[in-house]
Amino acid sequence: MTNKNQLSNESAKKLPRIATAALLLLFAGSFLAGCGKSEPTRSPIVSGKIISLKIYDKPVGSTGEISWNTISEKDGYRVGVFDSFVVVTRPEGDKTVVPHGWYSGLHFE
Repeated sequence: MTNKNQLSNESAKKLPRIATAALLLLFAGSFLAGCGKSEPTRSPIVSGKIISLKIYDKPVGSTGEISWNTISEKDGYRVGVFDSFVVVTRPEGDKTVVPHGWYSGLHFE
């Protein structure tokens, strides 16, 4: 028959091994979870000189009055298209981020 001291000593010896195994599983799980994910796009999917673009002050399809700004080829703007937004760059270098759904009629070369 074993006494309570022997059980607690045996448990105490197993505890570091259990903690180490748990840490290894946690590390392996976090590593494998990241394997299937792609990095967010840091450079545009496509970019070019704007021929025409209409930017709205609300998402397209919103209720109420919607105002917009129209950009044309003569304005000299550029655009970069990303996963969830576009970046419109003025000739002076100022940039504006426009989420998808807040613009229409994007034509560029």
